[in-house]
Amino acid sequence: MKEHIARVEHLLSKELSAVIREEFDAPAGALISVTKTEVSPDTLYANVSVSIWPDEKRDETFTMLRRASGHLYSFLEKRMRVHPIPKLHFVLDTSIAQASKIYSLMDGESEPGKTDSDADIAPKEKHR
Repeated sequence: MKEHIARVEHLLSKELSAVIREEFDAPAGALISVTKTEVSPDTLYANVSVSIWPDEKRDETFTMLRRASGHLYSFLEKRMRVHPIPKLHFVLDTSIAQASKIYSLMDGESEPGKTDSDADIAPKEKHR
């Protein structure tokens, strides 16, 4: 049974990615990636984690995606030979954005709460 669910998750992720790329009218410049799918044991429901870039378009794109879930589902019905097709529930995956922020901080970009001038201030030397 676990193998069947794993196959459904893989197929759903692959096909949904294609449907989003080909059929979903995302805002200009928005990129959507399906990062993970989790299908319920009865295969009736699926949590679909998506990452949206850039951050400025995330909220608008995610709202549009959630509203279009029924439309996307109808495309999946035509493409997939698995029945039943799981009902889609989209979840926003922010792990990529968080990792990007961490890498930026590690690369020396300004830290939150610090200004560029803070880096120029050297500690005072003690005189004997």
